[in-house]
Amino acid sequence: MTKYDQDMAKWVKKWKQATPALLEIRKKELSTFDYSQNYKLIDEMLQYACEHRNERTTTGLIEQQRLFKKFAQKEGLIK
Repeated sequence: MTKYDQDMAKWVKKWKQATPALLEIRKKELSTFDYSQNYKLIDEMLQYACEHRNERTTTGLIEQQRLFKKFAQKEGLIK
């Protein structure tokens, strides 16, 4: 194992150890967020999302069916 691999393994281990604490912090922040004091920020975020959304011409169902058919053909389930 190279020095780089060792360093990466240590880095991954540290993040795995930190994950539960980070999730707990996130959970606490979300549960204690005061929406009444931050409504302007939330409104601005929603407004931005509305102004920069991509118009969808389909629901994606046809694309999903096309992909399923392609997979089934590849697997020999259909011609």
